[in-house]
Formats: sequence, C-alpha cells, structure tokens
Amino acid sequence: MSHYLLQIMTVLCLRPNNKVYLVLRHFGTWLRPKQISCCKQLFDIQFPVVNATQAKVLKAPETHRGLRFISRDTKTKNSMEVQKLSDRLVLHKAVSRDAWKLPGDPSKVLVLFFTWMGAKEKHVNKYRELYTTLGLDVLTIKSSSKDFLWPPTSFVLAKEITSTLKNELGAYNQFLLHSISVGSYNLTVLCMHARQQHLEEQLLKKFSGIIFDSIVVGGGLGGIIKHPQDQKVKDIEALDRMINAVAISVSQTKFVQGILTSIARVYFAATKSHTVDFYETANNAVRDEPVNVPTLVLTCRNDPLTDLDVTEKLVDIWKANHNMPVTLHVWDDSAHAQHYVLHRDEYVNIHKNFLAQVFCVDTGSSGSSPTSVIKSKL
Repeated sequence: MSHYLLQIMTVLCLRPNNKVYLVLRHFGTWLRPKQISCCKQLFDIQFPVVNATQAKVLKAPETHRGLRFISRDTKTKNSMEVQKLSDRLVLHKAVSRDAWKLPGDPSKVLVLFFTWMGAKEKHVNKYRELYTTLGLDVLTIKSSSKDFLWPPTSFVLAKEITSTLKNELGAYNQFLLHSISVGSYNLTVLCMHARQQHLEEQLLKKFSGIIFDSIVVGGGLGGIIKHPQDQKVKDIEALDRMINAVAISVSQTKFVQGILTSIARVYFAATKSHTVDFYETANNAVRDEPVNVPTLVLTCRNDPLTDLDVTEKLVDIWKANHNMPVTLHVWDDSAHAQHYVLHRDEYVNIHKNFLAQVFCVDTGSSGSSPTSVIKSKL
C-alpha cells in the first residue's frame, strides 16, 4: 500500500490540480468504485462530460472576460431570489425587507457565507434563511477541498470574490461574514489577499461582524499556537486536525477516511513549502492581524477537529492584543458544523443577540470586557 501511495503522491506533487484521474485509472484495480468516487470528490476532478443540463448552462449569457455565468432570477420556496454569479459564488436576495427591525438599511448589507466542505445545498439553505428571512441578502461562497490542498486555488477564489464585490455587488456598503469549519480558511485567505492588494478601504473596513462556527484550530505544526506555554494545550498537531476535517468531509466511511488521511500526510510532507508553511503564515494572520469587529466564535468541547484550549487562547490573544469584542460560546455536547442542527433554538437566540451587537443595539448585557464567554447548559 505504501508503494502505491508514494506513486500517487508523485503525480499529485507534479500536477496537484489535474492528472489525478490518471492515477485513479492506474490504481483502479485496488480502489473500489465508491472509493474512486470519494477521491474524485477530494480533488474536485471534473471529466469533460457534457450532458443536456451542462450544455444549457454553457449557453447562458456571459459577463466580462467570459469567466462568469449569470442565471435568471428565480424565486425559491424559501422567499429568496437567486443569481448564480459563478460556479463558486451564488447570490440569494431576500424578497422582502419588512422583517428587518435593527438600525440601518438592510438592502446595503451583504452576508458573505463561507460553507464547509462537502456541504449540501439543502443544509446550506437553512443558514441562508437565518438572514434572508430578516431581509438580508447572502453571497454563498462554496468551499472546496482543493482550496485547502493547494493554497493558490484559494487565492484565485479570493480574487474572484473581491472582483465580484467591486464590479457586480458594489451597491452594498456593509459586509457580515459567517464561516463554518474550513470555510474559515477561505475567509482568512480573503483577508490576506485584501491586505496584500491594499484593499483595506474597499473591503476590510466594510466588515461589520464575523461569525466563526466550528473553526478548525490547534497547536503545533500548522497551528495557531506554535510553542504553547500552557500545559493544558494538547499535543495533537493542528495539521492532523485539518487532514481529518478534509477526510470526514469526503466520506463517512472509516476505511476511506484512512486511505485519504494516509495520502494527505504523504502529500503534505512532499509539498510542505507550498502548503504547511502557508498554513502557518495564515494562522499568524488570524492570530496577529484580525479584523477588529464584533466576532462570535461557536464551538464545543467534544469536537475532535478543534482544540478548545487553543480556541480559548486565541480569544484571549484577540482580547489582550487587539481589544476585540469577542463572544465565545461553548456547547458541552454538540458536533462539528452541526451546532445549528442540534441546538437550533439556542443557536438562533445567540445569532439574534450577535446581530443586535453588530448593529449597535443595547441587548441589556453587562460587563466592560470586550470578550464574553458563554457556556451552554445543554
């Protein structure tokens, strides 16, 4: 098996964004069809097969540079209007603004929602409804495993987001960001890209608030805390947590997860200068250069993909070094990227209070500290 993995990784390291299907064909004798399908999903492999539906999409009107396709607005059952701006960006517009009771013009606020990997549309839609039912429009930014496996892909996405916000969605002057799981990685890269291109005025200063739901963090290699002094911080490497997150997003089968985890570890060892080193740079940006706006962090004690001690340490750093208004909510018993599903009423209430904080409404909570920690009773 290790001999096969080395050959696979040789090809992946040479051309990480394509040619993977050749490897799958070559090793198809020992990978079952379902396992091959999972590997295709992991590396976002697309074969040149055009069916009737795809042909219809290809004939859609194009925008500048021929890179985007815009579908016609269609009302959904959940009172949204949909515009497909590209394969990765979809705009959902609220049909009515009547439910908005907070200060400000809801038509000028755009929610940037970064999905988790492998997210199904029916699940993502539940989060969008948190905003569209209030009268806010949502730009859904689809996360891909390729963004994480090959960081330059995430920068391409960041460029697409900034270009779209400037050229097609320029009417919005406030951005509320909501990321789930590895979606926080793409959010981080977006902020890094904005600073590199000196887009603070155009983008970062328009951020009103940020929600990190089930953020994948840890210490050690690839982690936010490199050499923690606190003995409570676990020894599990952050990179291992990220690898597990990718494997779980692709398959729920332990055997397939094991194969993908082994492949990923060899891959990251071979591409360290392009991947792991970048993750550490990104983590430094999260820790040392956060966007100083009201921030909500949602996590739980039994999430194997995140280290709660490191998360708490990160919040402390934000508070001490940047005087950030941060709320950390910790459930004792929940699941990664499923807090809304398992604790719907409590999640909605937390979300409501956070929006009130973002849009400057006195919720009656006391305390002069910019950081509050809430421990769920559930």
